[in-house]
Parts: sequence; C-alpha cells; structure tokens
Amino acid sequence: MLKELRGSDVIIECLLEQGVDTVFGYPGGAVLNIYDSLYKYSDKIHHVITAHEQAACHAADGYSRTTGRTGVVIATSGPGATNLVTGIATAYMDSIPMVAITGNVTRDLLGLDSFQEVDICGITMPITKHNYIVKDPAELADIIREAFYIANEGRKGPVLIDIPKDITGALMVYEKKEPKKVVNHNPDGINEEIAAAAELIKNAEKPFIYAGGGVVSADATEEMAEFVRKVDAPVSLSLMGQCALDNTKDCYIGMLGMHGTKTAAMTLSECDLMIVLGSRFSDRVLCNAKTFAKDKKIIHIDIDPAEIGKNIDVYSHVTGDVKYILAKLCELLPDMKHEAWMNTVMDWKKQYALRMVPIESEDEVLPQDVIEELARRMAAAGIEAFFETNVATFALEPAGVEQSSLIGTSVVHSAEEMRVDGSLRVGKVCLNVPSLARVANDDGFIERYFEACNTGGQNRELSPKGINKGVGVARALTYLGREGNARTFGFGDSGNDLGMLAAVETAVAMGNAMPEVKAIADYVTDDVAHDGTVTAMRHFGLI
Repeated sequence: MLKELRGSDVIIECLLEQGVDTVFGYPGGAVLNIYDSLYKYSDKIHHVITAHEQAACHAADGYSRTTGRTGVVIATSGPGATNLVTGIATAYMDSIPMVAITGNVTRDLLGLDSFQEVDICGITMPITKHNYIVKDPAELADIIREAFYIANEGRKGPVLIDIPKDITGALMVYEKKEPKKVVNHNPDGINEEIAAAAELIKNAEKPFIYAGGGVVSADATEEMAEFVRKVDAPVSLSLMGQCALDNTKDCYIGMLGMHGTKTAAMTLSECDLMIVLGSRFSDRVLCNAKTFAKDKKIIHIDIDPAEIGKNIDVYSHVTGDVKYILAKLCELLPDMKHEAWMNTVMDWKKQYALRMVPIESEDEVLPQDVIEELARRMAAAGIEAFFETNVATFALEPAGVEQSSLIGTSVVHSAEEMRVDGSLRVGKVCLNVPSLARVANDDGFIERYFEACNTGGQNRELSPKGINKGVGVARALTYLGREGNARTFGFGDSGNDLGMLAAVETAVAMGNAMPEVKAIADYVTDDVAHDGTVTAMRHFGLI
C-alpha cells in the first residue's frame, strides 16, 4: 500500500521492515526529525542514548556481536558523524554488520563548508563496505534496504547512510517491501571446490583445523562441531573465532601466532594439512609469512574472495558461505580416526599446558596451593592479612567483616575470591607478629615456604621462599645483559629492602629507614616526606 510520509518516518518504517527493534545514538540538530519519528514509533523501536557518539557506535557493534543482528547507530552531522569513525573501523576490521545513519546539512548547503558539514562518506570510504549520501527523496527507502543487504551479504561489515536534514523533513511516497534475502553461496559454482577439499581431507594423516570469526558470523557452530567430530583433528581458534567451538573440548589447543600456545605452534609445524575456516591470515597469526606453515598443504575456506591468497599462498580454496560448505563437507566425509596424531597433540597439550596441572609427586607443591593453605589458616584463625597480587591488593578478612583497615583494598574471605582468570598469583602477604604466630601452628609451614621480614613494629611481610628484591635486581641485570652491578643504586627504608640494598653497588637508606637498613647503607638521605630520593640522586650526580 502506497502512503505519503515524511523522510524521517520512512527511515523508521524501513528499519522496521528489516526487523530492527533497537537503535543506538545521540541526538543533534541534523537528526532532530529522525528523533521526532523515533519518539512517535517508541512502542516499536527502543532507542538507547549514550553520552557520546563513539559509545553509541561501539554499543551497536556489541549488540550485533551478541545477537547476530545488524547494529544500527544514529549520529548528527559534523563532529557527531566523525565521532563514529573508530566504532565503524572496528566493525569493518572484525566483519560486523552495522548500518550507521548520519545527518547532514540541507542539500543546498552541501559543499559550501557550512556549519558542522563534513564529507563523512569520503572520510569513511576505507572503513565501510559501502556508503551513501541521499540526494533524492525517492531513493531514500531503497538505499536503506540496500544498505542492510550489503551489510550482511558476503563478508559482513558496516554501511553508512548520510542523509541531509531537508530529506528527513520532505514528504515522499512510501511502499512497504519485504527484505531481500541474503544468499551467500552459489552451489553450482563451488561444489567442485568442496569435493576437491573433501578428497584432500580424506587423504590427510595429520589434519589441523584453524577457525575464525567467519564460522560465528555464518551461524555455523553446529556444522563446525560436526566437522571436527568427522575429521578427528586438533582445533585452534582465532580471537574472533572463540565462540566457534566449545573451548573445553580436548581437541581445542588454543590460539595461533603471537598470542598462541606452544601446542598450537607444534601442531602447525607437524601437520600435513591445515584447514582454515572463515579466518584471514593476519600478521598476528602469520608472524612471518615466509616461514608460516612452510611446505604444508593449506585449504582456505572463506566467503571473501579477496582474502584468498592475500597474505599467504594456499594449496586449495573454497569461496563461499562457511555454513553451507561445512554442511556439504560433512556429507562427503566419512567418520575419520587419527589416533596416533591426536595422542601426539594431546601429549603436547599436557606438556605445554598454560594452566597449572595437578602435581603427581608428594615432594612437589604448586605455589597457589601454598597460598590457599595460608589463606585457609588465616581464615580459620579469624585474622586480617593483605595479599598483594598482580592485579590488586586484597584484604583477607574474617567472616562478617566487610571493611578493611587499609584503604583501597578489596575485601575477600577466601583465596578463591582472589583468583584472576582461574589463577592465583600472589607476590607477598602482610600481617602482624601475633597473627603470624597464630597461622604457623609450629609445624614449619611458614619457614618451609616463605621468607619473613620485619617491615616495622609488629608488621611482617611474607614472600615466596628464595624470592626477594635482591633476586629481582639480579634477574633484571641478567635480562639486560649486564655483568656485575656497577652503577646500580637502591633506595630503601624497610626490612623488605635489605636484599635489594645488598645486591646493588650503592645502597641508599631513607632518613625514616629502620636501623638495620641504615646499618648497611652507603649513604643515608633525608626521609621520604622531605624529598630524600631527590636529595640522594643529586648527591650522586644522577640528576
């Protein structure tokens, strides 16, 4: 049915055609008509306002990643539009479908350097699949429809539509249309390529599957799981492909390249066929294109023909929709078994595990087990202690205590609450003498696993056995290729600084330092509160 609507209403009607129920944005002068229409249609489309256009664009990107739908963001002209650039670039690089709608000055002011006029189409040309500036009201609806189609066709990505303000206010004829269905493969054109790939996979003795975001984007996770089962091969996933397969499966061996695991690197070096699914060969993966997978057969399966052979030569390829291709491969492939190969890879996975594995010898103990035992003893004794980790200082408090005596610490009641990404990394523990006596239990636990030092008064500090600041200095010098400690300076005031001061050539004690620190110092400076560090550095000609 034909009806006459203002341009801003046509925009909303077209969004509804595409199934849009949520948009993100920030209002401004050039898009006020659109916001009037959004208010009119607020029962059908939910608008999420942000404090900045960049945030709106990232939100639309995140919405698309989590829902699988096309993200929509709205911004005004000039700085509003340019504030979208980082979010658009992110979506472009990660192949996220997005439609960005920007306002602009009226058509009669275009190209005149008018107030808040920018060529946003020119600016975003390198980071969009396509962009439009609407100059004819009659084309508005079809441009919006086409933008959604392009955003989702082939390799997905962002599309920008720049709409002059007078277009949004103009009357035009609107006719509702069904969205054009996206078809990302031509079965007749790729079935031969699929058959050839299937034969290569059948003949492989050491296959290796590497999957990326294309599997997720194609909604092919079920097909991926079945393909992995059929091929019986180790699997590595890119950063964008982390949802392509359950990471807890035995066959998953981590990422490749710069952020990869040794197991994945070993698997790549020893495989005879690498099957790449929906992933581009970025520099973070390749590291060195000349040596990457040297002399290995590679099958590259991707929807974007531009990625085939772009960064690395491949033995074979299939260009098309990953979901369709995986389904066809599963039809052509038998249930395969590579027992010897998988056993080898699983041995590597155990040997080069990223996470700590259970200790089998009674003579060995994991560092985190020691910390857990210490925390358990402290919790049982009902005392306060401070655990310094790689991310924060935690106050271990007795049950019922929710505020620490040390400002800026996070209160916890168990070692489990101090874990980060499953790991428990503690550098030192601080407590007082009476508390230390209460957790020692006279069984040698403290002496066996910790170095204890006096940090003033009743305060004590525990660090791992054999580890102190002096060891840190020695390791730093080794790392830097230094022999000896010539021209090294240490500044300290507490018992935990004694090891460091003994390891450097020149030991400086602060004026407020403990007597035993001053006793071994080569020079005693002013205290901390009176710029003692600056005074000492001037004394030795360092500044």
